Amino acid sequence: QSDFYQPIDLQQRFFVQPVFYLESDLEDIYIEGDRVARYRFEQLYGQVDAGWNIGRKAQFRLGLRHGWQRAERDTGPAELQNQERLADSSLQANFSFDTRDAVRLPTSGTFFRGRYAKSGSWLGGEQDYESAEFVISKTFAIKEDSLSLIAGGADLIDGDLPITDLIQLGGIRSFPGRRPGELIGDGFWYTGSTYSWRLADIQPLFGEAIYAGVRLQGGRI
Repeated sequence: QSDFYQPIDLQQRFFVQPVFYLESDLEDIYIEGDRVARYRFEQLYGQVDAGWNIGRKAQFRLGLRHGWQRAERDTGPAELQNQERLADSSLQANFSFDTRDAVRLPTSGTFFRGRYAKSGSWLGGEQDYESAEFVISKTFAIKEDSLSLIAGGADLIDGDLPITDLIQLGGIRSFPGRRPGELIGDGFWYTGSTYSWRLADIQPLFGEAIYAGVRLQGGRI
């Protein structure tokens, strides 16, 4: 992926950002916990965003994306079909808000990100769908420890999502008891909480410390 961020004014309130994205990835397909196939997903996109930095904590951007995608069976039963190369053009709207004191392991602050996508036949697009998704988290400092609450969800409003845009859950970032990408679909919700105990400081000057934590999370896809 490559992008070019260009502010329009000196205060950097407004900007434009063209983005180029190319991906080729092998993904496993599961049915009731058993791996039944492996596919190679390929996609290439170009996108141009216009955005607004709302102070130092929030950002809104609106962009037009165009490209193509395809899926080819690498292993698995012959009745599992390939997806031939399809063009995709979509309008993308994103809003984010972030007051966390750290990205990886915050001890306070709020994070929100929402995304809306509408695909159509403009610019030669061959697909028609509409979807929305969001995630929100809130972290509270409790003496030297922290408590984080998180919720998120997505919904297919209309049409059918392309196979490369289907939502994937599983792995350490969502459900560690499942393999990465084991849960796949076009809509989901989840909620959870994490409590982290601060065990020892490593480099207090840089805010580095050792934590132990416990996480409880549930969801549906």
